[in-house]
Amino acid sequence: MGGVLQNLYESLKRQTCKDFEWVIVDDGSSDNTQDIVEKWIAEDEICVRYLYKENGGKHTALNFAIKQMESKLTFIVDSDDILAGDAVETILRYHRRY
Repeated sequence: MGGVLQNLYESLKRQTCKDFEWVIVDDGSSDNTQDIVEKWIAEDEICVRYLYKENGGKHTALNFAIKQMESKLTFIVDSDDILAGDAVETILRYHRRY
């Protein structure tokens, strides 16, 4: 998991707009996800929040996270996703327009 999640993290660090919070829901993983994420939080390159819950599947992880979010917009990415460098900027531009 660490290498796959690392690729997503790197793509988030490359965003042209850093006005976002990355909420990571650890759905009961048995690897070292928490250790990896704590290192990223300490790096303080982007805003990262780590949430842990017992395993229940993706739908329960999403519901768990959404209940704790306060932002107007939510953009869901999976651990194996990689975002284009202007993804956040583009989303915000379209949100302001419409």
